[in-house]
Amino acid sequence: MREPDRGPMVVVSYLTLRRTVGFLGISLPIVLFTWGMLREHLWLNTISAYYSLRARDALVGCLCTIGCFLFTYHGHDKHDNVVTQVAGTCAVLVALLPSTHSGVQHALHFLFAATLFVLLAYISYFRFTRRDSRPTEAKLTRNRVYRLCAIVMIVCVGLIPALDLMHLTARLSAIRPDFLLETLALWAFGLSWVVKGGALWADQSSA
Repeated sequence: MREPDRGPMVVVSYLTLRRTVGFLGISLPIVLFTWGMLREHLWLNTISAYYSLRARDALVGCLCTIGCFLFTYHGHDKHDNVVTQVAGTCAVLVALLPSTHSGVQHALHFLFAATLFVLLAYISYFRFTRRDSRPTEAKLTRNRVYRLCAIVMIVCVGLIPALDLMHLTARLSAIRPDFLLETLALWAFGLSWVVKGGALWADQSSA
């Protein structure tokens, strides 16, 4: 996917922002797990459950930062912009609607979270992989990474309710399956944006 027409310094800043957002996604579950274990001696069942601890500061801050970046992101065309704006809105709503409440708010939290990951997977699989007329070998490698990350996100999001329906979530509670699947999804999201930011498999053409 070619970069919009921007000056060299703007492009560099944009790549840095992409990498920053990617690293936020990768670091979020690590920060929450470490914070919970060191401060509260707790490893909670889901990422969202950390709303109940002081770690919610990191959770809300990270989600709002990612959401604001996605909302203001300018992609290749209007379609990119609409998708990222919806994804950014979902990220902020996930942050503002804790899952610790019951009823409608609980349902909305998970609806927006699932929508966010589906849109992020869509961006990674279909938008990041738009080909130049003569893609480099590095670009082809990046495209494979983008698609793999998208597949991981969708599989993880799908497995969470599937395990619950099969009554496996409770049986596997010792290893916190929901937390692990959400972590893998966040790492896949983060990796795709770090790569898009030119940190890995970069060449002189657009990421």
